[in-house]
Amino acid sequence: MSRALVIGLAALFLVGLLALGWAWPFLGTARASSLPLQVGASEVVEVLRLKVPADQRGCWLQAEALSWDPWLRQQTGYRGRQLFWDAKRQEGVLLIGWARRADWQAITAENVAVVQSRFEADARRCLGLKDARPPQAEAAQPEGTLDSSNNPFPLISSEEWLPELTGDPLDPQR
Repeated sequence: MSRALVIGLAALFLVGLLALGWAWPFLGTARASSLPLQVGASEVVEVLRLKVPADQRGCWLQAEALSWDPWLRQQTGYRGRQLFWDAKRQEGVLLIGWARRADWQAITAENVAVVQSRFEADARRCLGLKDARPPQAEAAQPEGTLDSSNNPFPLISSEEWLPELTGDPLDPQR
C-alpha cells in the first residue's frame, strides 16, 4: 500500500472520529460535556452564561472538564449538560439538566464554592495566571460565598428553564 494512500486513509479516519466526537481523548484535549444533556429526563435546566474570550476558549473547556464535569456526575438528579460558545458575544453557555428541581436546589452554596474555586484555579493555571487575590481577601471572604474577582470566566447570568415537550399539548402522556 502506498504511503500517500495510508496517509489519506488515516486523515479520513481522523475526520470521521472528529465528526463523531470520538477523537478528543486521542488529541489530548479535555472534553467538557462528556455526558449529553437529557432534556426529556430533566424537570429543570440550569442555564449559565460566562464571559469567555476566543483566545481562552480551550482553557475554559479544560477547566470545566477537570472540575465541574466529575463533580456534577456525582450529584443526585444530574441529567447531563451541554456547553456552547457564542463567538459574536464571546460567551460560553452551559445547559445543565436536573431530574428534579429539588435535586438541584439541595446542593449547598459551600459545595458550589469549593468546586468553583477548583475551576478557577484550573483556569488560571491553564492561562498561566497567578492567583490575583491577595491572601487577606480569602480570609475576609465569608465561607460558602463566591468571589468573582479572581474568576477568569466571570458569570454573566444564571437562569432556570423548564423544558417543553413537543407533540400534542392535550396528550396526557406528554
